[in-house]
Amino acid sequence: MKTLAQRRATVALLWKDKSFGGKKEGNVVSRFPMLVRTDGLLSSLAYAVEKKEDRQTGQLVPKNPGEFQIASALVEHLSQERILKQSKTPDDMVSELAIAADASQLRYATAEALAFLNFLKRFVA
Repeated sequence: MKTLAQRRATVALLWKDKSFGGKKEGNVVSRFPMLVRTDGLLSSLAYAVEKKEDRQTGQLVPKNPGEFQIASALVEHLSQERILKQSKTPDDMVSELAIAADASQLRYATAEALAFLNFLKRFVA
């Protein structure tokens, strides 16, 4: 049986080699926990999943790719911890937390997200 810290570290290690670059190639992983603390998890996730139209293909792509990667890592971790019941994508996570979750589940998801982000930040930065 793994501890919660080991489970957090396992998922964070799977994501450590992904690209989390932001504007001007700044690393967004170190800034995202503070965004969650100041604006809340839902607002931070809404920012992360914001889309724009790609000029070449005309398809919708993440406006903030680094933050979207963080949201994807959060989906994986929060789903494994059974905090999220049915979310498979960051967009699903936003919908589930905004519509289906009650206040206590949102607080729990926020606390666990911040704890996980501490691991991710240490492995990536």
